[in-house]
Amino acid sequence: DAVDKIGIGYKIQPLKAKENTLEGINLTNGQPIWQREISREYGWNEVFYLNDSTLLVGASGLHTLNIFDGTGWDYHTITGKKDYTAAAVGTDLGIVAGLLTGTYAVSTGHNLVSEVVSNMLVDSANIYFASRKDL
Repeated sequence: DAVDKIGIGYKIQPLKAKENTLEGINLTNGQPIWQREISREYGWNEVFYLNDSTLLVGASGLHTLNIFDGTGWDYHTITGKKDYTAAAVGTDLGIVAGLLTGTYAVSTGHNLVSEVVSNMLVDSANIYFASRKDL
């Protein structure tokens, strides 16, 4: 927020797993002012202001976020999926190649499919949102 001099973001630490601790940062002095756990496993789908101090965040569900103190409510749901199809096919092909040539390869990991979610629709009384499992 350029007016209030508050930024938000996740701290990145090399060689560590992705952390889900979102921080509010005072842009005047660079000091953290609050922390809050909001999953980013499938990324952020959408974010916008509900009023002058509250953000609505679509990230592994719905979350409201007060930019001054980090408070708000959470509705957790699944907004993406892990697809192991390519890894399974790659491993199968690697095994076949190994049987034929004596050299084989094995695929590891998965593809991450995000955005398995609708856009958020907000009216004066409700928030409408559909995820992979919930409406």
